[in-house]
Amino acid sequence: MKAITKTISDLEKAVTKMRSQHEEGREMCNKRRAAPSVIPSQEPGESRVQVHAAPSVINNQEPAGSSAQGTVPPGDRRSKLYSTVAGNKTQQQHFKVTVKSRDKLSAEAVKGILKSKINPTDINVGVNSFKALTDGRVQITTSRKEEAEALEMDIKTKCGEELEAFLHKRRTPDWLYVTYQRTSPQAILKEP
Repeated sequence: MKAITKTISDLEKAVTKMRSQHEEGREMCNKRRAAPSVIPSQEPGESRVQVHAAPSVINNQEPAGSSAQGTVPPGDRRSKLYSTVAGNKTQQQHFKVTVKSRDKLSAEAVKGILKSKINPTDINVGVNSFKALTDGRVQITTSRKEEAEALEMDIKTKCGEELEAFLHKRRTPDWLYVTYQRTSPQAILKEP
C-alpha cells in the first residue's frame, strides 16, 4: 500500500513540474510576441524596430462563392463565366480499330507492316492516334465511323494474311418500353 501511495505522489510531483514548465514557456512566448524585435544596426547606439507589415486589403473583395468565377482563355480577350466554359464541353467521338498479328509479332513489327502497306491519305482517312499496346496489338483511332470502317477493310484486303483488324462496336443497349394503364382501386373492385 505504501508503494502505491509513493508512486502516486511521485506522479503528482512530475505532473506539477511539467505544468509549471509549460506555463513558463507560454509566458516567454507571450513576451516575445508582445515585444517588438530589434535588429542590431551597423552603428552602436542606434536601434531599428522591425514592424510587421499589415496584410493588404482589397476594397471590393467578395466572399468566396458569392459570384460566378470569370475565366479568360488564352488567345481570347472576352471573359467567360466558368459555368459556360464547363457546360459547353463537346465530347468528341472516337472510333477504334485494333490490329494484331496472326504470327505473334511484336507491336513494333505490326506498326512497321501497317506503315509500309497502308496509306491513310489514299483512302481519305484521318488518323487521330496510332499507338502500340502492351500485348502486341496496335490501336488506331479515327474521328468518324466511316473512316474506321474504310481503314478496317483496307487492312483486311492488303494485309489479311499477316494481320487481323477488328473494329470496335459501340454498345447500344436495347431499351424495352412497357406501357401500362393505371386503374383506380374502385375500378378493380367493380370488375367481376
